[in-house]
Amino acid sequence: MKNTNQIPDPSRYAVNLKWSEDDEGFLATVPAIPSCLCVMPTEAAALREIRLLIKSCLELFVEDGNPIPEPDGGERSAS
Repeated sequence: MKNTNQIPDPSRYAVNLKWSEDDEGFLATVPAIPSCLCVMPTEAAALREIRLLIKSCLELFVEDGNPIPEPDGGERSAS
């Protein structure tokens, strides 16, 4: 069973957001968790989805006994 007290608030992680011509959607990535990314049709949807994915990734780190990446400020950059 996971200890949710160990899981940082997903909003504390920086998210990069940019339009992807190749994917025809907004690509959201998390520098502190390179495997955490999504593509959604709108900027708002991408930000909403990436926060859910960050939480899921952090829960998996705890379940698997892996170290949790340090939050990096929660600022958002767009390009």
